[in-house]
Amino acid sequence: MARIWIDLENAPHVVLFRPLMDALEENGHQLTVTLREFGMTRDLMESSSRPYTLIGGPYGGSLPSKVAGLGVRVGKLFIWARDKEFDVAASHGSRSQVIAARMLGIPSLSMYDYEHVATGIFDRFSARVLVPAVLDDRDLLSG
Repeated sequence: MARIWIDLENAPHVVLFRPLMDALEENGHQLTVTLREFGMTRDLMESSSRPYTLIGGPYGGSLPSKVAGLGVRVGKLFIWARDKEFDVAASHGSRSQVIAARMLGIPSLSMYDYEHVATGIFDRFSARVLVPAVLDDRDLLSG
């Protein structure tokens, strides 16, 4: 089965991935979770009793600090993951994981579900991107 690296950067990602992680493990996949300490991400992960590796924290509010924080976390993830031999990386909007995985030759699956996300990094570096199908009002009214 697959060795899967899941990266959780924000509290909602923990909630989203919990049932997916359970299903993947039930199907025999080996999971390794990294976590960025941001908001309540660590608290939610602690309540799940699932093991994880803490890598990185808040970046700050300004654009320069976010870019710098992203670069630092990419470097830390790269160093941490370089000898792990993952088959795939998966996240919900983890730019740092997508870049680190690409640098390491690990195919990555990215998900995002918000309309104002800057998609360039995900589109360029992810092997696959999952987004929800969107129906407009005409489709809803005609059905």
